[in-house]
Amino acid sequence: VYAGAAALAAEHDFGVVLYPSPDGTGPARDPFASARAALDGVIASSMAADALDALHGADLPLVMLDSDPSDTGPAAHVNLDIADGMRQVTGHLLGLGHRRFLHLASAVDTWTFAVRAEALHDALGAAG
Repeated sequence: VYAGAAALAAEHDFGVVLYPSPDGTGPARDPFASARAALDGVIASSMAADALDALHGADLPLVMLDSDPSDTGPAAHVNLDIADGMRQVTGHLLGLGHRRFLHLASAVDTWTFAVRAEALHDALGAAG
């Protein structure tokens, strides 16, 4: 995602700043305080909407990638079809004859992980 965004931005004489949240999803200190006037927008990947509270009211366009689409905040959302992907992976493995599955869940509670786990559970349940 970053490489594509950076390449497209460079074609239009823009830069891209990559700032990972320290714990992956939770609130981080505001990395934009000193650069706010120089930013034209933010693309946030795999973050909880409340992790970006520092940007609310900053008049910066915000696009959330891989985030809960039911969030009613001001951000636009771009998501993959996580559930369908998990159903396809499960179907493929079942088709290869696999009958024992282990799902290692993350301790981080995110929309993506919940959708993935539910789709796996549903696909295995439907397969019997």
